[in-house]
Amino acid sequence: MKYILKIYTILLIIGMLFFFGWLIYKNLVVTGKLFLVNDFCNESQVISNLYPENRVGGVEKENDICSQRIFTEPVYFKVKISRTFSKAKIKVVYEDERQSLVQLGLMKRKITPLDWRFDLQSTEDQIINHISKDNLEEQSAEFSVGLDDITDHSLEFIISVPGLTDGRHQIKIRRIEVELSRSTQDWKTIFADLKNYLLRKINE
Repeated sequence: MKYILKIYTILLIIGMLFFFGWLIYKNLVVTGKLFLVNDFCNESQVISNLYPENRVGGVEKENDICSQRIFTEPVYFKVKISRTFSKAKIKVVYEDERQSLVQLGLMKRKITPLDWRFDLQSTEDQIINHISKDNLEEQSAEFSVGLDDITDHSLEFIISVPGLTDGRHQIKIRRIEVELSRSTQDWKTIFADLKNYLLRKINE
């Protein structure tokens, strides 16, 4: 009986070490890159749906394809992060018969609730791909990110569609993709990040 309990204890300790290691690997992003998706069909724990509610519709599902409509611009979405990154690539896939230009921007850290500072990419800096099927468009933008862009452990992005409100039409956002990246890490920076991560969790 004691032998079985000893084996059980060892297996439990090993399991806890593996689980702890997995949490570190997941939250510290040791590989330096993190790819996230919100397709609106499966609620994302990291990328929020679009808001505020008075400018967007609820999530719609048709033929296993989900989307969220934008009626009035601009709208926003948040990306929860567990550590800092140096770059963020954003891609938005949307349905629009008028082939409207979607501008993507990154909100700066809010000092006060009414602090609305953002880095809105110019049209020349954005990548636009027209997809013939179902009037789909893809639009991408890349941002440099740092501590000045993080509010409550999140990056907040803005989607602007110039002329949408005055033109009285709407677009459907089908998919949001986010690729976060940073420089590769050595053991010294990994331990420093682990320390900061644990301190944040304690203070939350």
